[in-house]
Amino acid sequence: MSKRRYLGQAAVAVASTLLLTACSSDTPTSPPTLAQSLTAAAPTISLSYSPYYLQHLCYPYKAYSVRGCPTGSSVRIANTGGGTLNWTSTKNATWIKRSPRYGTAPSTIKVWVDGTGLPNGTYHGWIKVWATGATNSPQTVYITMNRWGY
Repeated sequence: MSKRRYLGQAAVAVASTLLLTACSSDTPTSPPTLAQSLTAAAPTISLSYSPYYLQHLCYPYKAYSVRGCPTGSSVRIANTGGGTLNWTSTKNATWIKRSPRYGTAPSTIKVWVDGTGLPNGTYHGWIKVWATGATNSPQTVYITMNRWGY
């Protein structure tokens, strides 16, 4: 019976040594605080618009086409990420008009075209929406204008 007691005491001594060794490391044993475990999510640009109406704008307005051919439309800007989405927009053509040029999501940009002084034809351009810190900045909206002569 003394052998059993000895083996039992030896097992307790070894287990105690392993436990002390595991707990004596430099790794903290307490759970992280809330501030350590949370990170702020970045904003994400989400644009909603009808590609048909932004790629089929006319100047001047052409009422007798199949769906009508408006001079303008709109782009809705939302934030599908975290934080605040402060956006600004740029464009590559003088005939593209927009308002407002910058803002905070959610918001809407009104987009229209003005082909005054341009020869008849089809014109292509874009508006880019930028946001500092956004995961998917910039986002591009493509615009086509048909300049009609009457």
